[in-house]
Order: sequence, then structure tokens, then C-alpha cells
Amino acid sequence: MTLRELGQSITDRWDAYLTEIATEHVLDWSIGHLVLTFVGGAIGFSLIMGLIGAVVAVAFLWLAPVWKKTGLPATMERLDKRFGPHVAGVFAVVGSIAFFSVLLLLIALLEKMAQR
Repeated sequence: MTLRELGQSITDRWDAYLTEIATEHVLDWSIGHLVLTFVGGAIGFSLIMGLIGAVVAVAFLWLAPVWKKTGLPATMERLDKRFGPHVAGVFAVVGSIAFFSVLLLLIALLEKMAQR
């Protein structure tokens, strides 16, 4: 299953759920059920975002030594001294966009190869 198919299946399931609660079970949903759904959804969302934050924090802690070994922080410092912070910031943004574009192209290529 590709990422596109996974996203489409999630969207289809959500649309079916909304259609079901909006048409078939309108009279079953009381204010209490709506409040429970809202509170449960808020708690669930908070838990999921906390887990995602924890995973990202661990990933950053794991990648920090690697980032220092690449020499990019020293390069950015040299760019700041040579061109000023604004031009160095533009270089950083353009470099980040280029890096993620190449990364996404590689992922798309891998997805295309996996479909064959």
C-alpha cells in the first residue's frame, strides 16, 4: 500500500464516519455524547501529539552529535561573518528547501520502484 492509498483510505473512512453520524444516527447523538466525543477527542489528540513530540525530541537528541560532526554549524557561522546574517539565512532556507526537495524526489522514486 502506497502512502497515497493509505491517505485515501483514511479520508474515505473519515467521510463514511461523518456521513453515518450526520444522517443515520442524528437522533442518537445527544449533547452528552457530543461533549464526551469532544473531550475524548481532545484527550486523544493531546496524547498523540505528546507521543509525536517525544519521538521528535529523541530523534533530535540522537541527531545532534551527527549534526555537529557534519561541520554545517561552523559553515553557517562563517557565512554569517562573511555575508551577514540575512544572506546566510537565505542560503540556509534555500539549502533546506533543496535538501527536502531532493529527499522527496528520492522517496517518490522509491515508491514508484515499489509499485513495479
